[in-house]
Amino acid sequence: GTYIKVVVDISTMLSQYVPKAPRILPVITSGGMQVPYDLLNLDFMDGAVLSGVLLDEVFRGGWLPDVTKRISYVSELYLEETHILSTQLITNIYALAGQTVNVGPLGSGTDVIARRLFEMLGIRPIYDNRPTSVALEGVPTGNPTAVLYIAGKPVNVFSDIRIVGNLRFVPIPWTAALQQRVSPSFRPTFLRNTDYPRLVPPGSDV
Repeated sequence: GTYIKVVVDISTMLSQYVPKAPRILPVITSGGMQVPYDLLNLDFMDGAVLSGVLLDEVFRGGWLPDVTKRISYVSELYLEETHILSTQLITNIYALAGQTVNVGPLGSGTDVIARRLFEMLGIRPIYDNRPTSVALEGVPTGNPTAVLYIAGKPVNVFSDIRIVGNLRFVPIPWTAALQQRVSPSFRPTFLRNTDYPRLVPPGSDV
């Protein structure tokens, strides 16, 4: 994932240029909803990198009542891309209504964020929580219809796809109406051929 790479970068930069700064020791957790719980409940955990949408879901759900009093927001670090892989039959995200969409393991960052995105768009898919790598094998035959995965591009799980066939990234049409519904949680971006040479034709963007 993107998080561990970013924390390693922070650790490396601090050790090289700010020798007297506290050491940053990256810890890999199970991710998703486990991250804010670990941050508040594990004595050796001093900070965490997590999605703003996921943190917002913690606030909305009231699962950690004292979370606003116990954590301090430090900085926005980077943006992550929403990748939706399906077949040529799915022309845009709205065509996934009523279809089976894999969003990774239950409670993962992608699972939580994807459900929030579909809720904001008024789309009701059938959620599938198999591991992403397993679900990808079934996409060409429609089981599941699509795989949604959120991470900073390029993502190895898509870059390493060898058999492309009729697979494609599903576009999300960015309109003024959509922007009003999903901002500021989601923003527009592009997946390009330079990011995914096997899945995005040269000269085109998704």
